Amino acid sequence: MKPIVDEALKRLQVEAAVTIICSPSEIERQGIKHLPALLIDGRVVVEGRVPSIFTMPRLIQTAIERMSVE
Repeated sequence: MKPIVDEALKRLQVEAAVTIICSPSEIERQGIKHLPALLIDGRVVVEGRVPSIFTMPRLIQTAIERMSVE
């Protein structure tokens, strides 16, 4: 999923730190039930699938917009 996230961030012209979590205890602590998963600012955005490069920018943009409203 990371290459798709990286490409989506590039298309959106957004700089962000992307961290891959592999620790089972950290995955459980984050409340992730199905892998792969994408969290943005601690919130699960996608779980159990890899979105296409066409969908990923919209998912990221929506998450960014939600963060700015809160």
